[in-house]
Amino acid sequence: MLRQDGAYGYEPALSEDDIRAGKAVKALVMMRYVGFRDGTHTLLIVDEDDPGVVGRVTCAVPCEFAKFQTVVDGKVTSTETLRMTPGSLVGSMFEDAIAGRLVPYRKTVGSRQRGKVAKSDDVDTRDE
Repeated sequence: MLRQDGAYGYEPALSEDDIRAGKAVKALVMMRYVGFRDGTHTLLIVDEDDPGVVGRVTCAVPCEFAKFQTVVDGKVTSTETLRMTPGSLVGSMFEDAIAGRLVPYRKTVGSRQRGKVAKSDDVDTRDE
């Protein structure tokens, strides 16, 4: 896992197609850990090329299932609930969150409000 500017990078596994195509590595999937609230861990999967699109993933302990939401310009456009698989990319992210290896992401807002904290990516982290 890579930590950079409050985000964490996780390396996805190579698919059979990737291996056949001769790929040796894939780009890291960057994630911000929002935190733990009301028994639920929240992650934001960010696309550095398109900051208007965020994947919000929530998982209530013991994290057997996770809710995946695609958020475009602050609006939820799709929602799926999937069983968590130990050792999977997102499963590893939640394993790190539960084990306390992740620090919640916070960004400070303009200099006039120095010291105040804005919500991560200004995305509403409550369930829709």
